[in-house]
Amino acid sequence: MCNLGKLCYIKGGTGFPEKYQGNDTGKYPFIKVSDMNLKENSRYIQAALNYIDEPVVKKLNAIVFPESSIVFAKVGAALLLNRRRMLKQKTIIDNNMMGLIPHSIDPLFLYYFMQTIDFGEFVQPGAVPSVNTSLISSLIPLKCSTKEQQKIATILETVDTAIEKTENLISKYEQIKQGMMQDLFTRGVDKNGKLRLTYQEAPELYKESELGMIPKGWKIVPLKDVSNVIDSLHITPKYEDSGYPMIRGTEINGGYLESEDLENAPKVSERVFKEFSAGHKPMKNEILMTRVGSYGVASFIKTDKPFCLGQNTVVIIPEYIDNFYLYIYLSTKTTKDQIE
Repeated sequence: MCNLGKLCYIKGGTGFPEKYQGNDTGKYPFIKVSDMNLKENSRYIQAALNYIDEPVVKKLNAIVFPESSIVFAKVGAALLLNRRRMLKQKTIIDNNMMGLIPHSIDPLFLYYFMQTIDFGEFVQPGAVPSVNTSLISSLIPLKCSTKEQQKIATILETVDTAIEKTENLISKYEQIKQGMMQDLFTRGVDKNGKLRLTYQEAPELYKESELGMIPKGWKIVPLKDVSNVIDSLHITPKYEDSGYPMIRGTEINGGYLESEDLENAPKVSERVFKEFSAGHKPMKNEILMTRVGSYGVASFIKTDKPFCLGQNTVVIIPEYIDNFYLYIYLSTKTTKDQIE
């Protein structure tokens, strides 16, 4: 066992005056906490929104972190997300971040060790969560031989790579699905179950509508004509350690709402549950939608277990339309454009 401070150098980042920001070329990437959100930076920092050259580095007296350093947020809500990244080239980080420069520990092993640390358990008290060099220095990884560190890190990296490939494949199929949805909800299928010809190919099959050209026989109707839309109460209740689950906007993220999702949802007392369920108790095969914040996100209820709606949500009860068809339609670009 050995304190982290004896295995690597621990340094904070550099202030980044606005007048030096905005350059998309330069010798050194200058990353902020937000750069960790870039798609290319899911594991390794490989892209940045800002770059600077050597003269600016000297003016700022900036610390240049070497390749294989581990970086993360050290202050604010981003700290609690526990995101760690490894640098792929010499990089400068801003003063809301911290970096570890390994000298007596395998860098990839250190990267994975840091992922086992929940900063929420260590943050300093105060209005804004933060960690400092002294706290990070006191963390204790188990130090095994360099060969074993490298073997452990390689196994974990192999798994990460497999996950990454799977996620890329899912993303590809999501794009294919979006294209299919656009075709199916604008052209439909013929009596043989095949996609109708386009308007350009067979204009006689279509008619004009407020949403553009649609197949003859289709109708444009308000949502209220085919379903009952019930709003949630506009109040925030007191949450409990146990009780009935409450689904708020933050729990609705598209896809299905299943029993496991209820287990992780905040809990309310029986009295609050009855109060929030007085208008309607959400049921299986109904649709939830957010209306504040990340508004317009729909989820399909796949569970029979009881729960109540928190604020900033609505439940949609299909009445004269297929439940799942309506859910899918509410997830299309056409619906999202209308909501915007």
